[in-house]
Amino acid sequence: MAGNGKTEPPWVKNRIAPEGEDGLYSQTWYPVCRSSELQPGQIIGKEFLDGRIVVWRGYSGEARVMSAYCAHLGTDMASGKVVGDNIQCLFHEWEYDCTGACAKTGNGDKVPPGASLFDFPVLEEFGLIWAFNGTEPLWHFPKLRHPYEELYFLVEGPWEFPVDPWMIAGNTYDFQHIEILHGFKLEGSYPDKDIEWGDYSIRYQCKFTNGFGNKGKFTYGTLGNNIFFAEGELDGDYYAYMAPRAMPRSGQSELYFTLMTHKGIDDPKKEASARSLARRVADIETAVARQDVAILDSIKFRQGYLTAADKQTSRFFKYARNYPRAHPSAHYI
Repeated sequence: MAGNGKTEPPWVKNRIAPEGEDGLYSQTWYPVCRSSELQPGQIIGKEFLDGRIVVWRGYSGEARVMSAYCAHLGTDMASGKVVGDNIQCLFHEWEYDCTGACAKTGNGDKVPPGASLFDFPVLEEFGLIWAFNGTEPLWHFPKLRHPYEELYFLVEGPWEFPVDPWMIAGNTYDFQHIEILHGFKLEGSYPDKDIEWGDYSIRYQCKFTNGFGNKGKFTYGTLGNNIFFAEGELDGDYYAYMAPRAMPRSGQSELYFTLMTHKGIDDPKKEASARSLARRVADIETAVARQDVAILDSIKFRQGYLTAADKQTSRFFKYARNYPRAHPSAHYI
């Protein structure tokens, strides 16, 4: 019952299931670590979707993400080692190849049929290693304005927040919060009519003056329901920005960010300028993000009583409710 004792509050009718309910999680690309953290021959154990995974790099250089527990007796593979392009369990030296299949047992016994680790689809882009929650990716990252090899990357994080990743993504369409809390002055009216709502992504274009006096012209949006992205110009200087959220467990997000500025190729002067710009923009983006911290650390995020200014926030809630969920690795991690 609502406070007036007559009707249910809107967050009951418009409820969005929390991540992990019924054992299901959004099917999107999640960052699992920075590329610079993982050297050839190294294994990193991580919490993921209320379970555990290992991120490892074979000596050929390819990164893999797999379920953490050996198919033999459940030893955490993070305690093992990389052998060539296989990962080996510490306990009985069972080895798994780059597809997750058990390649051999330590004592030479025949490999039991089906013995394997769950092998997640993996990408290594934007200075991060990503795992997709599914057997096949539902979508891929868009191309940026400049070729990958011409970009300077600044990657930081993660920082932890006690909310599901999609809850942070909803801020991108809360234009009154962008103006009131962050001090942005949007040029013209809110970009309601120009937002492109796809099945797995959202985007819109926006011109603004931020709270620091910089003028910007950007394409903003969401990839999946956990990745904020922006690409455009600030005071005439190009940069692209991503703020993806990992999900180690239900109700928790780990926020990374990666900044990309244009350095060209074999131009030390331009590269130094790109590095300086990236650091300056990172400081601005970090200052903006810090304004959300006190809110995200205590919010009980839900679709409550909305007004006309909440039109696109309401549309995002619909997107979040309809976003596909699954958990094919459930029995492995």
